[in-house]
This record gives sequence, C-alpha cells and structure tokens, in this order.
Amino acid sequence: MKRKTSLVALCIIALSCTKPAKDEAQLSIDRTSGKSISLQQAISMVKAKRNNSMMGIQTYQPKTTNISLIGTPNNCVQNTNTTEGTIFATHGRVTYSANGGSSYIGMTTKNNGTIEGSGIAFKFPFKQGTNYTINIGVMNTASEAPPEQTASLSRRPELQIQLTNNAPLSPSCNTLAAPVTLVAPGPTSTVPLSQSNTQGSIRSINFSPTECYNFLRFSALPNMTGISEGVVTISSISIVANNGIEVTGPSYLDVNDQGTFNVTYAGLPINEQFNWRVSGNLQIVGSTTGSSAVVKSTGLGGGTIYADLNGCQEIATKIFPQIDNQYISITGPGQVRVNATVPSRFDIVLSGPLVGKTITNTVWTIPAIYGNEYWGDTFIELWPTGSTGGKNLVANFLIDGTPAAVKRFVKVAP
Repeated sequence: MKRKTSLVALCIIALSCTKPAKDEAQLSIDRTSGKSISLQQAISMVKAKRNNSMMGIQTYQPKTTNISLIGTPNNCVQNTNTTEGTIFATHGRVTYSANGGSSYIGMTTKNNGTIEGSGIAFKFPFKQGTNYTINIGVMNTASEAPPEQTASLSRRPELQIQLTNNAPLSPSCNTLAAPVTLVAPGPTSTVPLSQSNTQGSIRSINFSPTECYNFLRFSALPNMTGISEGVVTISSISIVANNGIEVTGPSYLDVNDQGTFNVTYAGLPINEQFNWRVSGNLQIVGSTTGSSAVVKSTGLGGGTIYADLNGCQEIATKIFPQIDNQYISITGPGQVRVNATVPSRFDIVLSGPLVGKTITNTVWTIPAIYGNEYWGDTFIELWPTGSTGGKNLVANFLIDGTPAAVKRFVKVAP
C-alpha cells in the first residue's frame, strides 16, 4: 500500500510538471481579471518559452555581468573581437585612460572641417526571450571649437547602442572615421544624455530581444547643430539579465514617499511568501514577509529592493538609481582660457522629478585654479586665478531639506 501511494504521488508530480504553459492570450485574460500565479507556475512558463525543462531555480535570478574596461594607458583600445566581454574599437579615435584606480574609454567626435565619429563593441551572448538592462556610466563633454569657441561648448555629442551580430574590428583605434549611425536589423537605442550631463552618471537602457545577438555596439555621434568637438566617456558597463520574473512597482519614489511592490511574471503577480529586504536609501514599511512589500524612500541615494524565497537569494530585484547622479547637474563651460576677461558662470540644474524643488544651504568647494567672484544657492561665478589645470567644482546643498551633492570637472587652459 505504501508503494502504491508513492507511485500515485509520482504521477501527480509528473502531470504537474508537464502541464502546458499558458499561452499569451490566456495570460492577457488573467492580467485583466486580476489573477495571480505561483512561482512554480511562473517557472513553468519560462521553461516552456525557452523550451528547456531542465532549468533550475537559480536560472531565474537576475544575473549581473560587469564588463572590464581594458586598454593601454593614454593609448588605444585595440583588443580582439573574439573574447567575450572584451571591448574593442569598431571605428574612429578611441582612447583608454586610468586615474585613481578607475578606467575610462573615450570616443571622440567632430563637426569642424571634417565630420568624425567613433565607436566600440564587445562580444556577449544576448538570448532570445530574456530581458536585459544595460547600465552605463557615461558623460558627454564638448571642447572649444574655433571659430565658435563659446557656442561650441554647449554642443555635446550623442551616443547610440545596439544589439547586433555585426561589429567590425577596426584596424586602428586612432584613425579618423565618419560617424556610424546604428540602424536595423538589431534593436537600437539612443542613450539619454542631457545637455547638462558632464559630471557623469548611470544611464539604463532596456532590451528584450526576439532573437539572439552576439555583440553590444556603441557609436558616438557628433553634434550637428553647429561647429563641435566632443568626447563620450564610458566609466562602467554592466548587463543585468532577467528571464521575466521581476519586482514591479513605482519607477520613482520621492523622498519620504512610499509604494507597494510585487514579484510578477508577464504582468501577473506571483502569490508567494517572499522575504523582502532593501539597501541604500530605502526602508521597508511594515512586514518584510509576504507577496508584496511597502517600501519608502529615505533620501536621494537610490537603492535596491530584493525578493528572496526559501533560502534562494534574489529571486528578483529592482534598482532605484542614485537621484543626485541622474537628475542633478552643474551647467557651465567645461574649459575656459587662463586670460579670460569675464567670469564663468556655473548653475545647479534639477531635472526630471526634481524640477520645481528648492535648493538651499549650498556650500561650494572651489578648485584652486579659480577665484570666487559671486555665488548663490543655485549658481556661482568664477575667475581663473592665473593657474592652469583641471579640478572638480563641488556643491553640497539641500533639496527641500534633503542633503544632496553634485560635482563637475572644470579646466583652465593656457
């Protein structure tokens, strides 16, 4: 009798494992009717979509891959295009530099006499049916371009990225090349670089490929609104892969605001008793166990929400970028001449959800290459002191009472 019971149990398990996954039409009906599913049902759907019944629970956790920035200091990015995760130049002038333990790759652009662009790529296995978030540490800067020195400082370059199976290896990383605009067949996106983004910040781009791709390609494009010379500088690249099981909820939380977050697959809530935790400037309000959690923002530093289950860490996560990197910047010239006859003005600019908020109690930290002319909570005017070089201009202040900070690299040229 005990043996028969075991056989029945095995049959039930076998039937449950081979139960057909819901099709898209049924998923759409379930979403509109407010139904929820279990984590095992979500996993079964992912297995059916990927046609792989041997996938384990670890497969469904978000996986982050950090891409190394490799090159020869003060020289080229001339690497192979066959090694996974290794950046190589595709066209134009591409340089590598290192400072203070950090690495940077610069892609130059020009619309002054000649029209130039540059680009990089690296090999990576992008799979069909997986959601990817590409996090890029990036800044775009413009240089004085005679004869329009002043106007050209506001003409910063653009950056495109693309999933592709075609990423040519440049024979040299220091050869002038025409700009390359990335177009289909691979999915393409323009990285949102605001005209005030010169201090560097993280930009996130999402891709959900419908076929497999082998490369991620970057192309820096010159500003064509007038004479311009610029550089797009990459300081970090990471790829987060997610098979569709994710933490969903508000995409932004203001300081002291709170929102409810769930774990979902294909828009359907997963009804499990998750263990919730947070990092950074986030706080869980109420219970840390359940199918959902209420999370509150306590500052501008961003953070991460984690949903764990049965000892399996990070079934799903949601990242809130650091707000003072994404929505706060300092505008003004990136470079001035040492013999300038008028002061240079720099302004603190709030964008996105911070527009309309009040800046107070600003403390400016001024590089020694500048002297203080006049300042307020949102701006400062500076004269060169006679020395040349480059340093960071730093502002610490309050936004509606919440501490924030921003910096910008400024240079005095001979």
